Amino acid sequence: MTASVLLATAEQSSLEVSPGVLGFLVTLAVVLACIPLFRSMTSKIRGVQHRDPGAADQVPDQSAPRPPDDAAHRRPDESAPRPPDA
Repeated sequence: MTASVLLATAEQSSLEVSPGVLGFLVTLAVVLACIPLFRSMTSKIRGVQHRDPGAADQVPDQSAPRPPDDAAHRRPDESAPRPPDA
């Protein structure tokens, strides 16, 4: 019986599993795919305008209606010089 136990132990130790070349290639592919994603994320984060949460009351409310621009509703001035007719 001890011989069979020794033989089974020797068989198990010789059947070690390692990731091998395929595991290395998959890991390399994941790393190479992440590099451009990280670079893009970094550039996007740098473009974000940081605003202090405590300064929220200092920022004007963008949802409030603004008064209309007077220049858009003004009639053209009759006394303004006209371009010459061609």
